[in-house]
Amino acid sequence: LRKYAKNIILEIDKRLVNLCKRYYEKINFSNIKVINLEKKLVNNFDKHIALGSLGQYLRKTKKSFNTTPKKYLLSSPAKEKELGNKFFLNKKFKIGVSWKTLNQKQQNRNIDLEKMLPILSNPNCDFINLQFGKFDEDIKNLKLKYGINIQTIKDIDNYNNIEDLAALINCLDLVITIQNSTAHLAAALGKNTWIMLVKNPRWHWLINKKKSLWYPVAKLFRQEKIGDWNTVIKSIGMDLKKIT
Repeated sequence: LRKYAKNIILEIDKRLVNLCKRYYEKINFSNIKVINLEKKLVNNFDKHIALGSLGQYLRKTKKSFNTTPKKYLLSSPAKEKELGNKFFLNKKFKIGVSWKTLNQKQQNRNIDLEKMLPILSNPNCDFINLQFGKFDEDIKNLKLKYGINIQTIKDIDNYNNIEDLAALINCLDLVITIQNSTAHLAAALGKNTWIMLVKNPRWHWLINKKKSLWYPVAKLFRQEKIGDWNTVIKSIGMDLKKIT
């Protein structure tokens, strides 16, 4: 985009402002100004485009994705250190999990935690809750029925405090999630992210691909039949055993 504009103003959700700013500073992208959307909107500009619409002009072919960086958001190093020292001092393989979306029209993306037992029963791993919304009953039932604990970091609001959630994700070794905002955040941070997709996911995940064009670090696990998560869970469980 810098080829077409001397100065760029990015108006974005306040939860993402610092994550973007840190990355732009790191790559020495000095002619961009990141502004909190909740403040008074900018009206002194020559051209305007929605951020999500840039792809139709700047990513016209698969080859154009070859320059996509492995990460394009940066969390706070200080917060990462604080969380690491407080919660993650053991040597176990640490995995963040998310199994629900708040999108009421696409509840078919959700996975019952009990169906994830082949993954969550891996004794070499600690599982960390990255879920937002209502999740207490899911975690409680899993502990009561199977003795499996998914750790919730109560210091962090996984929905409203994306800044700290990003730091938490960067303390982990892997993220396993359905198609939701956690998937996009983790992959944009450059964290190894395994994404569980329904048979007919949104267009940006393409069809029958195991890799994402948008996120080089993401690995995609797809349903073979609509509503059937068994092959997805089994594949992830087997792949997890190989690395833990």
